Order: sequence, then C-alpha cells, then structure tokens
Amino acid sequence: MPINIDRNREALVGRAVRAARRAKNLTQDELAQMLGITFQQIQKYEAGTNRVCVTRFIETMRACDVEPAQAIQTLEDALK
Repeated sequence: MPINIDRNREALVGRAVRAARRAKNLTQDELAQMLGITFQQIQKYEAGTNRVCVTRFIETMRACDVEPAQAIQTLEDALK
C-alpha cells in the first residue's frame, strides 16, 4: 500500500533544514558542498518540493551542528 505523502509535512521538514542552516550561518551553497550535493537540491529540500530521506536529514543536521535526535523529536512534536 503506498504511503500518502502530506506536502505540509515535507514543508515542515524543509523549514527544519532551513532553520538549522541559518542557525549555523551557512549559505545553501556552503551546506550543499558539505553534503556533496547541489545547492539546488538544498533549495528543493527547504521548499518542501523534494523529500529528505532520513539519512540525508541526519547528515544535514550534523553538518549544522544540530543533534539529529532532537531535530527529529521536534518534528514529531510538531506533527501531533
């Protein structure tokens, strides 16, 4: 059975990526270089256009010096 993807949830994840990046004072390009992806991909994550897999989310949070478990808990709380 396919999973129903709620675009509002994807946008919430994107906002978490943006907030972590900004808190670390990184540009999209700088973060992308740290992760080995394009800045366009960061743009799509932040806009909620593309889904962020959990491993990429963890890598992104670590690159921004955010504890991944705390970021995931914050997202979970926001989705309640």
